Amino acid sequence: MGKAQRDKGARGEREFVNACKAAGFAAERQAPMQTSNGTAHPDVLLEVGDLAFAVECKTGRSIRWFAAVDQALASTAHGQIPAVRVHRTMSKGEPPRKLVVLLEADFLDLCRYAAQVTA
Repeated sequence: MGKAQRDKGARGEREFVNACKAAGFAAERQAPMQTSNGTAHPDVLLEVGDLAFAVECKTGRSIRWFAAVDQALASTAHGQIPAVRVHRTMSKGEPPRKLVVLLEADFLDLCRYAAQVTA
């Protein structure tokens, strides 16, 4: 991966961390730790109350979705929820599209959790 691609990825990670913090959540970029002792770490660790999300951030026009999900799963510690944040760049003049992708089982668990909290 070239320097320009690494810089683009780092910008996307910082943008996501800043968006999470602006929403009132604790978020920290973990990416510089990925090369330490061969252990995989998520790009961003997001904490929302007692929930922790291990987020892989991807930026670009062509995202390999399932490879990104596999990477998120590999970097998720016990008790964390794997997620992929995608920032898809569009044609000139179009705003970028930003998505967060979860496994279906985790999404349903979050829905059950939300139902209990709001009941």
